[in-house]
Amino acid sequence: MSSSVRELMRRVLRRPPKLPQMTPAAERLCGALFTSLPADASVLDLGCTDPTLYIHLATRFKKLTGLAQLDLSDPTDAQAWAGLKQELTTLGITPAAMPSLYSLPPYQSEFDCVVTEDVLSYSPQDPENILKGVYAALKPGGSFVGEMGGDGNLETFRMACYEVLHANGVEAAPLDPFFFPTKKELQGMLQAQGFVLQKLTELRQLTAVAASPRREDMAMVDFLHNGMAQRFLKPFTNNPEMQRTVVSEILRLCHASMFRNKRWSHVAVRLQFIAVRPVEGATAATPSRG
Repeated sequence: MSSSVRELMRRVLRRPPKLPQMTPAAERLCGALFTSLPADASVLDLGCTDPTLYIHLATRFKKLTGLAQLDLSDPTDAQAWAGLKQELTTLGITPAAMPSLYSLPPYQSEFDCVVTEDVLSYSPQDPENILKGVYAALKPGGSFVGEMGGDGNLETFRMACYEVLHANGVEAAPLDPFFFPTKKELQGMLQAQGFVLQKLTELRQLTAVAASPRREDMAMVDFLHNGMAQRFLKPFTNNPEMQRTVVSEILRLCHASMFRNKRWSHVAVRLQFIAVRPVEGATAATPSRG
């Protein structure tokens, strides 16, 4: 082997792996953290819902903990946790799992920042308890930086699910896996836990429903069967024919406003916030609003 070939191989082997492109939400969150926190800050990724977020955070922060929101009593979640735990460890992230879907481990003033993408959106039963755990986990002066769905997010899809389930004698509300508050509701929840709100903005943008390569036209089917929305189909688990009928009817109701150019999309309503656990004696600030 020539020296030039050896040198080329050495450079290729030493080249850092290419980072994945960030989702829009991850890009916004990283932008907020990278400009406000030093590299030695202790950071908690609450939920580990977006791999592009925690992968990019790991390149910046050496004291990063990834806290997964999983039901470890469920075999599917337990299997997912095994894979995620290995991935986080490989990235140099300390892996951890929530003891329940709506509670954090008993952290006490351990983190300079908690960052989260959509964990609150997936916590309709008890988001207040999650906020309580975040407050306890932060050091005084620490920040809670997050993004979640807001009132009106996925509205057409959710209303279609409610209508179709009601027509089949099923109450949809207990099955709804989503929590999308108004700005006022989120502000009140954060302040009730003691947070000082520094920023709360609403963003609306046309967003494609996540899809596998070459399956863009099947994105809503995948979302119903494999995504968070599969809970709407739970009453029909033992009746595949009825389940297919329900899915077809939901898609029919959504098609006119959500299927464009051979892709499923919706107007995403996002709430972005920065809240701080105050230092004792600090004066509360008025949040900026978008």
